[in-house]
Amino acid sequence: MSAFRPGWLPSLLVALLLPGLLGLGTWQLQRAEDKRALLASFEDRRQAAPLGLDRLERSRDPAYRRVRLYGQFDAAHSLLLDNRMRDGRVGLELLQPFYDQASGLWVLLNRGWLPWPDRRRPPQFATPEDALA
Repeated sequence: MSAFRPGWLPSLLVALLLPGLLGLGTWQLQRAEDKRALLASFEDRRQAAPLGLDRLERSRDPAYRRVRLYGQFDAAHSLLLDNRMRDGRVGLELLQPFYDQASGLWVLLNRGWLPWPDRRRPPQFATPEDALA
């Protein structure tokens, strides 16, 4: 039986591609480490105490932080995001402005998904009138 001897073309191809493939492998490992750090940051922020809206606004990195609000929804200026599917059902998402009395700021809140099976009638939803915390 003769020993395996690759030709010069496959050897050249491996020599040219190997550094690039090693670079892609280290890039994937770095991405995995970045993802672990991001998930740890999300978990820390999820467990942290909620901030007031005024403190959140002054924060350098406000993403994914819990917020404490106290105020009322503005039902007159509701927004409906159409064509939202959930579990194979047609619906929409309800967005409403919320006035935070503690900070005096308005915030647009996503109140969630609503089914909307009959497009001939407008969707029905209730808006709390009392102040909410």
